[in-house]
Amino acid sequence: LGKPKDREDALCMLRDMSGRTHEVFTGVCITTTEWQRSFAAQTEVRFAELSEEEITYYVDKFQPMDKAGAYGVQEWIGFIGVENISGSYYNIMGCAFVSAALLLYIRIHLSLKCANLGVEILRAKVIYLL
Repeated sequence: LGKPKDREDALCMLRDMSGRTHEVFTGVCITTTEWQRSFAAQTEVRFAELSEEEITYYVDKFQPMDKAGAYGVQEWIGFIGVENISGSYYNIMGCAFVSAALLLYIRIHLSLKCANLGVEILRAKVIYLL
């Protein structure tokens, strides 16, 4: 699932995820002048059964239009709707911090040429329903 096209698309996405588990993947690419590494982090998210009123309230009162899957786990919908998370909470927000930090730490400490470290992190959040 990408970002919703409009209000109705956001409503449909949340209805589809209600009572189901989905996977969130965040892709990261770290590039320097001398090397490039890419990886993806994966997290499973289980939504409770959401009522039509809860879904409509969230879409109308929050900003789901700029979020893949039409939700932000750190927002109201995450507090009332997410039953279980298997993996990184930050990955659901599109931030694979732990994996990126570990990769950078290893690379910097193993490299004698770390002075030219110009880091660019690109991220994309992709959601797949199971």
